[in-house]
Amino acid sequence: MSGALVALTLASAISAQSFDYFSVLDAYARDARPAVEAITSPGISKSTLEDSVAACLPRRVSFVGDVSSCKGPRRFLAVMLHTEAAVQLDTVDDALSLFHLQLALRLLPHVEQEPAVIMRWYHLGVMFLLSRGDVRSSSQLANAAASRYLGQAVPHYLRGVVTEVSAMFDFDDLHSQPAERRLDLAVRDYERALRIDESLVDARLRWGRIRSLRGRPDGDAALSSVADTAPLPSTRYLAFLFLGASADQRGQLEPALRHYEAARAIQPAGQSACVAVSNILHRRAERASASATARQCLEAASSDDAWWNYRVGAYDMGMVSELRDVAVRAQRLNP
Repeated sequence: MSGALVALTLASAISAQSFDYFSVLDAYARDARPAVEAITSPGISKSTLEDSVAACLPRRVSFVGDVSSCKGPRRFLAVMLHTEAAVQLDTVDDALSLFHLQLALRLLPHVEQEPAVIMRWYHLGVMFLLSRGDVRSSSQLANAAASRYLGQAVPHYLRGVVTEVSAMFDFDDLHSQPAERRLDLAVRDYERALRIDESLVDARLRWGRIRSLRGRPDGDAALSSVADTAPLPSTRYLAFLFLGASADQRGQLEPALRHYEAARAIQPAGQSACVAVSNILHRRAERASASATARQCLEAASSDDAWWNYRVGAYDMGMVSELRDVAVRAQRLNP
């Protein structure tokens, strides 16, 4: 269906006389943007959306089963519609953004999807809440994932991330006793995750970073393994960045410089590695090289640095697109 036809369908669905939630869901399966704009328009009240979501929840009749108009894959479409609305409203209207996320959470327990898909949504939700600085809600969501999927690795990993990021929020000195006690909790969660699934690269990266902060050789070993084998360049970048910080902490400037340069080679626009290289060159009294590198950092000014996402637990927009595609494919296979 063309964009014009989708828009016409939505205009009819959100007319002043009525709001046809199910037409909006069908439109979302064809073109996400206008459907998200439709449910976030000022003319649609929260109570209307709450009633629409209520109509999408299971309604069971004896000997008949679920008679809801929103069963099967359509319900996951609704989850993703409200999730995407929450993401689009982030930094625009915090209260309305959280409202849409809560609608998605209301629907989620009733979605019939593979556990890996639902876990991916929990991952997205936890990181989204962390990126807003909402540690309490992100912790509650990670705990909900752990309760729903006992014995799975990812909920333990998510709980570790929430704890580690909260320590970075709350403490300037991660070597202070309160910070170390908080980070110990994160380490335990990462270890639980890795005992269940030792291939969980992000858990190994974060575990290695905290251990290397403590000067533990097993932390550097874990980071070296991640730097050599991680499939994503951003993960390898972080591993080299943390190896550089570990060597720098020990006063080993040559190894630190090699690691930071390796990180820069992977992500040239990464300001964290660039600044670290300039700093070491300055400390080695190579002032001209340090100044030239600092200028490169400024010229390459960019948010394309995996450290910022690591630091605040930010989510990846690719996760939103990935989950939307899963929902749309399921709807097309089972209309």
